[in-house]
Amino acid sequence: FEGPVGAVRVCQVDGEYLFFNDDERAACRGAMVGVAQLTNYLVALCEHTLVLLTPTGEFVERLDASLGLPVPVIGGRVEGGSLLLYSGQGYFQADLERLRWPPAADPGVMIEPAELVAPPAELAADLEAFYLGKEISVERLLFDLHSGRLFGNFGIILVDIMALLFVMLAVTGIWMWWRRPSR
Repeated sequence: FEGPVGAVRVCQVDGEYLFFNDDERAACRGAMVGVAQLTNYLVALCEHTLVLLTPTGEFVERLDASLGLPVPVIGGRVEGGSLLLYSGQGYFQADLERLRWPPAADPGVMIEPAELVAPPAELAADLEAFYLGKEISVERLLFDLHSGRLFGNFGIILVDIMALLFVMLAVTGIWMWWRRPSR
């Protein structure tokens, strides 16, 4: 589609990985439904995930049901500068800044899934070769480890709890040092 930086191509390989102009950006669970262009974001809509990108294609965030996203996403469209989603649960107005999904009135017109176009055979072969031949980089492994995504939602909660415990340990250590009797 035509984006703010010219022609933009968003592809999904193997039903999971999103590519923005031939560069891998993020995992997107479920089949890709379409791409919506908002003022601040490009939003890749997949059945179980929304992937937010900057207008130039830099990864911003991946949103899923753990953040309240009503799944499965069946369709969506930009209406009045914001994203209207249609899921199996009804219509929702996406508030991407506050990560809220308030119910929206039925627009009266069924939101159809975007027409997806298969990439040219040469591009598909290049992307698949890239995808199959890519190993996990150290940077990606460390990012997944620090965010807790290695173990799904349980890992994210575990890393958050550990972070709070480390902060508490540092604060109580300083307090104990400050309160120790002078010798």
